[in-house]
Amino acid sequence: MIDLNNRVKILVFIVTAGLLLFCSSALYAGVGGGVEVRETVDLIELVEFTAVFLLGISAVFGMGLAFAAKKFAVKEDPRVDQVSDVLAHAHCGACGFPGCRQYAEQVVLNPDVKPTLCTPGGEATAEAVARITGKVMEQTEPRIARVFCQGGCTKSVRRFKYEGVKDCKAAILASGGDKGCIYGCLGYGSCERACPFGAISMND
Repeated sequence: MIDLNNRVKILVFIVTAGLLLFCSSALYAGVGGGVEVRETVDLIELVEFTAVFLLGISAVFGMGLAFAAKKFAVKEDPRVDQVSDVLAHAHCGACGFPGCRQYAEQVVLNPDVKPTLCTPGGEATAEAVARITGKVMEQTEPRIARVFCQGGCTKSVRRFKYEGVKDCKAAILASGGDKGCIYGCLGYGSCERACPFGAISMND
């Protein structure tokens, strides 16, 4: 099946080919006959002819593109934009979709997708999505990441003194991080810098 972009390209190609054939036939229609040669060129007449010619081509291409856009336009449910506007736009993937726009499309079009999947948006976003889509909002318990070793320096001692770049990824490359508990927060603030909603360090 040919998509919209390919159809537009084909239409533009056909229009361009037709114009070229028309122009070439007009230029060579009088080959073999007498040719009138002018010693001087009327610049104003040439500019007017060029302007009219370009306007004509622009009008033909404009009408062709307008026709193609109207003919092959894909209608979208207006609720998709409404849902997209109320989402957190963190593009974190916590909902299971690549981005917020993809989640908005699926929660509107797919009856099996729940309106409560936008974790950063919280309960307010879930209620707005449920209201827009007409779906029943299920009460869900908030999910909070918990490190059982508590992660702090008083609970999880450091195995060595790390003096490199203050970045968790860089610290991990140094023998798996300097914490005795491999699941503990290293405390160099990478998550806080990456997440627009902020993060709370577990270091003491």
